[in-house]
Amino acid sequence: MNREWVTLTGVSLLVILLQFLFIDKIAIVGISADIVLIPISAIAFQYGRMKGMVYGFSVGFLLDIMTGFWGVNALAKTIAGFIWGSFYVDSKPLIGWYQRQYLQVFLFGAIFHFAVLSGLNYAHLSSSIGQFIFKYVLGQTAYTFVFTYLFAMYFWNRKR
Repeated sequence: MNREWVTLTGVSLLVILLQFLFIDKIAIVGISADIVLIPISAIAFQYGRMKGMVYGFSVGFLLDIMTGFWGVNALAKTIAGFIWGSFYVDSKPLIGWYQRQYLQVFLFGAIFHFAVLSGLNYAHLSSSIGQFIFKYVLGQTAYTFVFTYLFAMYFWNRKR
């Protein structure tokens, strides 16, 4: 169990570093992907709600410390971990999921995540609800989904 959490901590730090050094630099029209959601979803699918929420909160809180928006990332990522963990089945670890199932459930949780995150961070910047939904919620979800799709292609297509 301890080795598992050390590995998760290492993966988290690597993903956060990748997020800040690379992903944030390739923003499109002010929209950037949030690849930190990928390991949160994988943990929640693999271990369930509680671990998904704890992991999401921990990573979100670390991001809050780094960005200065206290509580926003922690709340949004905890909600996402809860949603994804709700699809956990004891007898079916992540490797038992079909790629399409994982992507559909990821998309569902990501929409809720970005609705909360964007609602708290960017709602005052939008001139209309349509702009808010299309630019911040759906735009960030779609951009993050591209990276999640690449992860899923690698994860499900590699030799075992």
